[in-house]
Amino acid sequence: MGHTDSTYYYTTECVEFDIDQARKFTSYWDNSLDYHATWIAADAAENYHDFHDGWDSSWPQKFMLYDKDKMLLGVFEIDREAHPEFVATKVESPEPGETVRIRR
Repeated sequence: MGHTDSTYYYTTECVEFDIDQARKFTSYWDNSLDYHATWIAADAAENYHDFHDGWDSSWPQKFMLYDKDKMLLGVFEIDREAHPEFVATKVESPEPGETVRIRR
C-alpha cells in the first residue's frame, strides 16, 4: 500500500476570516504526530512562497494551519532562509600573455 499525501489549508491572515478563503495544499506528512505539524507548516510556507507571491512578502510570516476538516492545528511563525545563488557571465577574454587588471 502506497503513501497518499494529506490535504490541509492555511492562511497568512491571522485574524478572523472566512475559512472557505483558506488556501488548500497537500503535504507528505500527516498530523498524527504533534511534531509533524511543523513540517506541514513548512510545506504551507513553501506553497505560499511558490504559488501565491510569498517570494515578494516580508518574512517571518504567521500561518494558521488547518486540517482537511478545516479544524485549526495551530498558528506557526515561519521564516525564510536565504540561500544565495551566483551566476557568472564571461565579459572579457584576455589575449594570450596579456595581464588583466580588475578594478574594484
